[in-house]
Amino acid sequence: MRTLLVLAKQPELAAALGAIVDPERYRVVPREDLVEAEPLLRQGLIDVLVLDAELTSIQPIRIVEQVLRLAPGCPVFICAGARQWEWEEEAYLLGVKQILAKPVRPRLFATLLERLWT
Repeated sequence: MRTLLVLAKQPELAAALGAIVDPERYRVVPREDLVEAEPLLRQGLIDVLVLDAELTSIQPIRIVEQVLRLAPGCPVFICAGARQWEWEEEAYLLGVKQILAKPVRPRLFATLLERLWT
């Protein structure tokens, strides 16, 4: 079973992703901030991190950098309501796998997850 960590202030994103993925193959673990998520990332218990770009007033790039320091190689997806090229380019250069528009499209998200392990 793969574990998806959803880093979001509001529970809606985690609930939406939980409804998209196959519960036999994926476990969705919601956390509100990086402090809560840090032990899971450090221990290597996370297979994919999904970051809500509206998580904080801090640019998502700073959070991505912190995540990649804690768990190098952990695939990161970003979900954003409003897209901003200023940080999107930097996110891709850091290694973010995909930036998705909200609401997340179920078929697209499922396909992106499958591609990580094929």
